[in-house]
Amino acid sequence: MSVCGAYGRLVDFVLVPGHAHGLAPSLQLLARLPKAPARVLADMPCDAAAFRSAAEAMGATRVMPSRENAKEKKPCPGFIYRHRNPIERC
Repeated sequence: MSVCGAYGRLVDFVLVPGHAHGLAPSLQLLARLPKAPARVLADMPCDAAAFRSAAEAMGATRVMPSRENAKEKKPCPGFIYRHRNPIERC
């Protein structure tokens, strides 16, 4: 699991087993950021209340689609989410 900057450059990472859930390492990486990001882009598995509240507590705009089975769907700015390809490649 990794965190990268706006230009796709690696900022931090954590090695996790392939079968591990991504929420705990995601929260760890979010807490280790040197400064609060303007936006947090993530995939659907990070659409958990704990991750959303941690990102919002930092003052970041949360940019991730809601899970399909979510009771309360949150809006996801599509114009930002479309540009997550460099982040996925990181």
